[in-house]
Amino acid sequence: MKNKILKITSLFLIGSSLVINAQSFDQGQKDINIGVGIGNTYVSSNSSSTSAGGSTTSNTVTPPLSGTFEFGVTDMISVGGFIGYTGSTWSYKYGNYEDKRVYSYYIFGAKGAFHFAKLIRAEKVDLYAGMTLGDVIEKETYTTTNPAPGYNSTSTQQSGGGFLFLPFVGCRYRFTDNFGVFGELGYGLSLANIGINLKF
Repeated sequence: MKNKILKITSLFLIGSSLVINAQSFDQGQKDINIGVGIGNTYVSSNSSSTSAGGSTTSNTVTPPLSGTFEFGVTDMISVGGFIGYTGSTWSYKYGNYEDKRVYSYYIFGAKGAFHFAKLIRAEKVDLYAGMTLGDVIEKETYTTTNPAPGYNSTSTQQSGGGFLFLPFVGCRYRFTDNFGVFGELGYGLSLANIGINLKF
């Protein structure tokens, strides 16, 4: 009887030790985040209006979309790449004609993060903080259906928006070993970012 109790106790302690020591982030781990932003920092919210003369102005916004790939260099540090996009379409209709401007914003960058897996032992929760370094490209396209002289039917302007330093803090929660959700706070295309996480 004593031997059975000792075996059961030993198995329980070993199992508890494995659970306690389980980490949410490991060296060599690969993660993909696909997210949508909340609180767009580049374009204003959707709006539309109609004047007394019958002309209509509208602005349609594409929410910030992003994707990242990260690799665990150590069991506390990850590095990877980031890509993001947001934009808006401004339209002005008057008579039988329409002027349209499409604004697009792209961010490309490198991402690094420190993971607190060793400090906060929670198998399904991955807390981290880091920095994204990158560049934003701004693109504006103008089109019009007005055939009058002086109106160019199509014109495009593109410019670099400069180097960016974007700090962030984040958290991932995994429902399974390979699938979960994430949330991040930090200034970029948006003030917050939420979405799905895939681990390989």
